Amino acid sequence: MRWPRNGVCQASVVMPDGLSREALLAAMKLRYGSRDLDVERILEARHYSGILDWPDVVRRLEQCLESMLADVSTDADSLLAVVSHAEDSAGVPPHLRAAALAAAVRQWSKVAEAASAAEGALPTQRQAELGALSRIRNREGHVCGSLEEYLHAAADDLLEWERSLGPSAPAAVRSKVERAWVHWRELLFEYGHIFGTATAEEWRARGAERRERM
Repeated sequence: MRWPRNGVCQASVVMPDGLSREALLAAMKLRYGSRDLDVERILEARHYSGILDWPDVVRRLEQCLESMLADVSTDADSLLAVVSHAEDSAGVPPHLRAAALAAAVRQWSKVAEAASAAEGALPTQRQAELGALSRIRNREGHVCGSLEEYLHAAADDLLEWERSLGPSAPAAVRSKVERAWVHWRELLFEYGHIFGTATAEEWRARGAERRERM
């Protein structure tokens, strides 16, 4: 690429391998004050802006990505692209990864439909897990990064709830606790279906043992 010097294109600048002209121009426009943004190149532009050490451009692109993720009108393919990028790329910052996860579980039907048409965009195992996390979010309002995270936290909460019940606790409350454990075991069964039964069985046995020791 030729870079202007004193009004004349005299300097040569070597761009990173893989960077398209369109993404470079999109990033350069933002770097030099433009408010226009090529959404189709946003992920590529963000990635290479980091390599080029343009933190202001990276920040603006990430803000745009977060806005896209929060917007329920974002089309399914764009949503899937951002979610898949956040899942696969080690360089994605935690706040953007969290926004992508929240968008995926909040709009899972849209993401799932796009993923079914784009083979390989999201691993089948992760699709199954995100589907379960979406149901958890719809039922309880929690957004967890993984089923494992949810199962550990939920088991601890349920055990603490049971410990807090005195001998005179109403039957309705105890019944509610038991229903919560049934739901936990259902999700544990689903975890075993996705990731293998051995770990799920260990958790089930450990949970039962902890309840017996109370």
